[in-house]
Amino acid sequence: MNKRYATIYRLQETLSDLEEDLGLGDLGDHERRVFLAAVGVADSNDACQTKDIVAHRLLRGISRPSIFRALNKLLERGLLSQEQEKKGHYRIVAAPQ
Repeated sequence: MNKRYATIYRLQETLSDLEEDLGLGDLGDHERRVFLAAVGVADSNDACQTKDIVAHRLLRGISRPSIFRALNKLLERGLLSQEQEKKGHYRIVAAPQ
């Protein structure tokens, strides 16, 4: 087997284990990618905006409606919270330790 493929495999296994530990293991692909995009664009206060999430490269190939459905599911699960005063603003909820 190609060593690079084996490396990717081991990284994917490690990532899956970490996602399980953080309670992200049962997210669908879109929800996981949207959550990671939100984490990637969040500022030092864990705040992020819809426009930045939608534009993130992890979400290439996912339609806007699918992104918004995923955002709603993440809100329902408590992984994101929505800023009440500002439409389109979210905050990453702290992961369990």
